[in-house]
Amino acid sequence: MDTVSIILVLFLKTVQVVFGGIHEPEKRSLLNLYTSTNGPDWSIPRDLIGPISTWYGVRVENNTLMTIKLFRNNLSRKLPNSIVELSNLRVQNLALNSIQGNISPSISKLRKLIVIALGKNQLSGSIPKNLGGIGRLVIMDLLYNKLSAMFPQGMRKLSHLKLLQFSYNELYDHLPVKLGDVKSLEQIDLAHNRFNGPVAESIGSPSNLKSMILDENDVSGDFPERVIFLPKLKISQLKNNDFVIPHLHEITTRKPKLLKTDFTNQEPSNKGKDYKNGHGP
Repeated sequence: MDTVSIILVLFLKTVQVVFGGIHEPEKRSLLNLYTSTNGPDWSIPRDLIGPISTWYGVRVENNTLMTIKLFRNNLSRKLPNSIVELSNLRVQNLALNSIQGNISPSISKLRKLIVIALGKNQLSGSIPKNLGGIGRLVIMDLLYNKLSAMFPQGMRKLSHLKLLQFSYNELYDHLPVKLGDVKSLEQIDLAHNRFNGPVAESIGSPSNLKSMILDENDVSGDFPERVIFLPKLKISQLKNNDFVIPHLHEITTRKPKLLKTDFTNQEPSNKGKDYKNGHGP
């Protein structure tokens, strides 16, 4: 085979692999996402003929799909299993839609993910136990869904996690002690679930913690001083639980620099994140 023929063969193979700016498996996965979540009814329509890289909410770098931001875009029905083929994906923001069904354990194959934002959907079932396999995660948002299960202990492996939002679900059992192993955590929001029992002292290990929101659970006992006196803690929302109030009052008055602390039995004021300007990087 002469040089010209070799170049032509290589070119044709490249065309088969890369189509519309991304590799064929990624293109197929994104089109499956469009079909599975009722793409024709998305708020912002897609040009299925043009390059994938021109889609709203999609960012492509070096023929690789890096970001999907389709929040508040009227996605419905279920996520396809083929979404795990987006192996280089960094940001998956599908918040504020009407996505149903379970979170597939295969999501752990997206090992380069930095952001998972699935808040304010209609997801149900349990949180996959193997989410700890996504070791680069910085933001995990699953608030305002219908998730009902015990907290996955495997999340202790998420050594880069800063924001954890699981509020307004039906998670139960004791608070996850192993969260204390995630030293990078800055914000924990577990409000409006069914957690019970005491708060373990070890949950106050993350020295970078700035906010802990546990409103509307059934957590009880003496709240750990160690948490209140974390050097960066500014917000502690603990109301409508069964903590020992005199103890909480005493320890919080010894830290006047708390910007906001509430452990009364008033109506909850925390209503979750606002996604109108997007969520995540």
